[in-house]
Amino acid sequence: MHRAAFIASGLFLLTAPAIAADLPIKAVRPEPPNLWQIEVGARYWYSIGRTAYDLHTSGARSSPVISRLDYHNMSTHSGEVFFRIDSPTKFFVKGYGGYGGITGGTMNDEDFPPFFNGPYTKTESQTRGFLGYANLDLGYSFYESHPVNAEPRLRLGAFVGYHYLGEMANAWGCRQTEPGGQICEGAGALAGNVKVITERDILHSVRAGAVADLWFTPALKLTVDAAYTYSDVRAFDTHYFTFGTEPSRGYGHGFQLETVISYAVTPNANVGIGARYWHTGINNFTEPASGTAGQAETYQVDRYGTFIQSSFKF
Repeated sequence: MHRAAFIASGLFLLTAPAIAADLPIKAVRPEPPNLWQIEVGARYWYSIGRTAYDLHTSGARSSPVISRLDYHNMSTHSGEVFFRIDSPTKFFVKGYGGYGGITGGTMNDEDFPPFFNGPYTKTESQTRGFLGYANLDLGYSFYESHPVNAEPRLRLGAFVGYHYLGEMANAWGCRQTEPGGQICEGAGALAGNVKVITERDILHSVRAGAVADLWFTPALKLTVDAAYTYSDVRAFDTHYFTFGTEPSRGYGHGFQLETVISYAVTPNANVGIGARYWHTGINNFTEPASGTAGQAETYQVDRYGTFIQSSFKF
C-alpha cells in the first residue's frame, strides 16, 4: 500500500509540469505609478512689516532729505492657500495667495530743517490696515540625486514667476516725540481714533530663482526657495490734514526667501512649519509734480515672519 502511494506520488511530480503548461496563466502586472503629483494646502502666516521712504528737496537723490516716513513693527495675521503641481516631464507650477490684517505698529513722520519751515519734528502714530498678496511660478526640476522613494534624496529646480503685493496702512493719532517740535505737541496732539495718514502701496514683481527639496526620510522634508525680484512699485501717500494724496512710482530690486520643514503624518497628509522674508529697495522713486521734475525719494519694503501649514497630496 505504501509502495503504491509512493509510485503514484512520483508519477504526479513527473506529470505536473506538463499539466501546468497546458493551463492558462493570468499575468500579474504592477500598478503604473502616478507620475503627476499635486499638493494643495493652507497656511497661517504671522509677519512683521516695514515700509519706509525719504523725500529729498529736489529731483536729485543726492539732495538733502526734507522728510521721512517710517511705518515699522507692523504685526500682521494672514491666511493663505498654496499648491504645487509636478508633471511627468519634470515641469512644475506652484503658487500661493493670501490676505491678512495689520493689527499693530508704529508710524514716525520726521521733518528736517532748514528745508522744513520749523524745527526738527518727529511725530508718532499707531498703524492698522490690510495686506493682500499672490504668487505664481513656472519651473523645471533639473536634478534629482536618487530615484523616488529612496532617501536621503535631493531635488533641485529653477523657476520664473510673478508676485503681487498690496498693502494699506492707516496711521491713527499723532503725538510729538521731540522737545520743541511744533506738530502734534501738547494740547495739539490728536487722539488715537483720528486717522491722520494713509499709505497704500502696490508692487508688481517678476521673480527668478531656485528651489531645493531634501528628503531626510520618506516623511521628513526640507524645502528652501530663493528668488531675485524686480518690482514696479506704486505708492499713494495721503495726509488728511495737509496736502491730500500724492502718488509715487519707481522700479527696484529685491529678493524673497522661504524655507519649510514638513512631515508626512500619512502618505497623503502633511504638516509643516516655515519662515519667509521679502525685501524690495528702490533708489529711483519719484513723486510727480506738476511742471517740475518731481521730488526724488528712496524707498524700501520689508516683511518677514513664520508660518504653519497643512497640505494634502494626491
